[in-house]
Amino acid sequence: MFVAGVALVAATGCHVWRERPVTARAPTTVSNRLRVTTNGGARRLTLENSIVRPDSVVGFLVEAADRRGPTSTRAVVEEDWVVDKSTTPRQRVAVAASDVWSLEERSTSSTRTAVLIGVVAAVVATLVYVAIHAYSMALAN
Repeated sequence: MFVAGVALVAATGCHVWRERPVTARAPTTVSNRLRVTTNGGARRLTLENSIVRPDSVVGFLVEAADRRGPTSTRAVVEEDWVVDKSTTPRQRVAVAASDVWSLEERSTSSTRTAVLIGVVAAVVATLVYVAIHAYSMALAN
């Protein structure tokens, strides 16, 4: 059971968004999800099965969101985004490279995944130790 839990954590891992170039010299297929921010930072599209081309980014829509509040230079947090429920998921979307404000690729963070696995293993080891200790105390009485 423990091994299955650790394997599940390792498989899902911790994901991060990493900035990548907006254009490619030749069409490049991206296997991970892409997050395209457009309109000076006011709209964000999450795409999958994408192709980054010299003039555009094309993919299938997972989610669209609009930024709440001003698009200032302050750090943007996840709570600043409101999901646009009027969009159709799995719809093919193309964004001109000139309209892309930033482009990020979702990838697995090996460091965060290792830390998470370590924490899960420590918690499980502690629970096992407590259970064994409690059982041995019960037998001693």
